[in-house]
Amino acid sequence: MRVKGLLMILMLISFSCVQPEEEQMGMLSFSALELAQFNTYNPNARTSSISEWQHIFDSNTAVNISGANGGQTLTINPGDFFLPYQTQLTFGDYEYIVEQGGEQYMDYLPFRAAGSFGMGTLNYNIILQGDTDYGLITIKNDMVEEVLLDGDITFALTEDEEFYFKYVRGGEVYRVDIQSDVDDEILVREIQVDAYSHQHFYLYQGGPSFIELLIGDFEYSESGFELGDVSNIVYDYDGNAYRTVQIGNQTWMAQNLKTETFCNGDPIENVPGGEEWIELDRPAYTYYENDERYNKDYGKLYNEYAITDERNVCPCGWRVPSLEDYNELFTAIVGNDLDFSLMGHKLRKTGTDYWYSPNPDATDEFGFSAMPSGMFAITTLSIELFDITDRNPPRFGFGLVYRWGAFWTNTKYEWTTHLGDIREDYNVIMLNHGNNLIYTHLEGDVLGLAVRCLMED
Repeated sequence: MRVKGLLMILMLISFSCVQPEEEQMGMLSFSALELAQFNTYNPNARTSSISEWQHIFDSNTAVNISGANGGQTLTINPGDFFLPYQTQLTFGDYEYIVEQGGEQYMDYLPFRAAGSFGMGTLNYNIILQGDTDYGLITIKNDMVEEVLLDGDITFALTEDEEFYFKYVRGGEVYRVDIQSDVDDEILVREIQVDAYSHQHFYLYQGGPSFIELLIGDFEYSESGFELGDVSNIVYDYDGNAYRTVQIGNQTWMAQNLKTETFCNGDPIENVPGGEEWIELDRPAYTYYENDERYNKDYGKLYNEYAITDERNVCPCGWRVPSLEDYNELFTAIVGNDLDFSLMGHKLRKTGTDYWYSPNPDATDEFGFSAMPSGMFAITTLSIELFDITDRNPPRFGFGLVYRWGAFWTNTKYEWTTHLGDIREDYNVIMLNHGNNLIYTHLEGDVLGLAVRCLMED
């Protein structure tokens, strides 16, 4: 009996010493919400492709996540993804759903987004693909005292009080009453609103007492705001703020570089893209098509002297990456056993708001958000790439915006020209809108490209 008792005690001790296997955890991020554009579903919708209405959402929206290992609720503000919303999950399969419902008339846009994913990496990024059955009516607050919908619903005002607005369920005709502050006249109009349509109106005074309601393109001007001291953001010398993302052991900018100043405070020269760039031997930048409006989404195009200058074009503590750095990024995304060249969809920003269709299978699941910023180059060596059919193409030019995302590295390679000459050029990382290939060099004279900066180790 004593032996049996001793064996039982030893067995209990041995079982009590066995530790449960630790579950693997990963970080889930929601980094954006994408809705179909509000300018493609109705002939009376706004047509401006540069200025966009910034949708208003319920700032406390619940994302419900469920899986075999349990679930949780993450609260997000769909109108503010400057920093991603993150939560930790154990490895496994999950589903998520966002249902932001509403009545017939709303002061924010109701939408629904749902999907499933497998949590099997240390970092997993999701861009919510939202659907809605609502449209939008906006009226410029000029010569307007009050706006009513269907006789008794008051239109809301934007925070800057420049526009009256109301989100309404699509597929119906709505009556809008607008009281002018010029002569107390009330204009009554019936407006057909479909889902995804944006009907924008303004008052027009054609004479001392004649006022008409016209439909037109929606336009607005952006105003800056202080971001404060927050993490996951890096500032350049000029004060431009960039989202950052950690992938594997690296921290990358999630946006293209926009700076006009080296890290030490010295200015970088703005040289318009043209013939001067062919002989340029000093640091410079330009805007695509010499149009500053491209800077907001696509950043600037820099020459090779800017990206190799010891004064550092990137923010202090950051640098222009090498080809080896990009290979480490690719390894963190696909592992050592897979082909680097077939992973472009994991890096490209999703949808066709920025990339030309088809942008196949783009998931941007790691939050790198590669943009098709195009390039400035000598085109006689890149006729097929630039899709130039002229027998006498120009010696230089802008090309490939919306179709190719191309980024400098500071690594050189050798190649042989069609004349048998050996040349040295910098490796270029390129992604295309039509496939998932990644190219690591371009055999031609690249004059201006976008830059993604990497944090120093």
